[in-house]
Amino acid sequence: MIRKLVAIACIAGATCVAAAEPAAPASAAAPAPADADPQAAKDTFEDYVLIEDWSLPLRLSGNTVVSRRYLPFYAVGLYVTKGPIDVDALANGLAPCRIAIHWLVPEINAADAQAYWQEQLARAAGDELAQQRLAGAFTRIATAIGEAHRGEELLLDYHPERGLRVWRDGKVRGQFAGLELNRTVLSLWVGAKAPSDLRKPLLGLANNLDATQ
Repeated sequence: MIRKLVAIACIAGATCVAAAEPAAPASAAAPAPADADPQAAKDTFEDYVLIEDWSLPLRLSGNTVVSRRYLPFYAVGLYVTKGPIDVDALANGLAPCRIAIHWLVPEINAADAQAYWQEQLARAAGDELAQQRLAGAFTRIATAIGEAHRGEELLLDYHPERGLRVWRDGKVRGQFAGLELNRTVLSLWVGAKAPSDLRKPLLGLANNLDATQ
């Protein structure tokens, strides 16, 4: 509750003091229910979060559930800064944001998780030259994301001046620079080619829609 009040105060214009070292982020979602009910998972995201060492308060823009092979795979929430969303700036890596993923799948091992994220990123990259150019970075990001178990949370924090930071199990697992790379990562959820039933709920443009991958 105190953290939420601090975040709200920052959004209202108060000054936040950055931490000297990255502090483990407060969870953006409560643990998944035992039955991994998708609607319950969508309701667990906090309205506000604060990235303390960046002095960056963010608000929840929207959330939805991604399914894979017709089963709930993960719930995802998008956090953005105060005010109307500049969709183009967000998609082009020119605006800070947080992607919070709450795993609903019972378990996915490191090898399968890496294959999944590499496939998703390669598809988002588009042409073959871009895929080749970013292949190494895709592998590093997929490795940083790692395995998953139901109820765990993955956080992807992005800032145009600081790059992308991957949190897993309350620890920083990787930091990634490069505008082309980070645009590709963000495009999985908010890019123009992202599935509309994923992109629109995250941007607050539609409700009660689930995405399938």
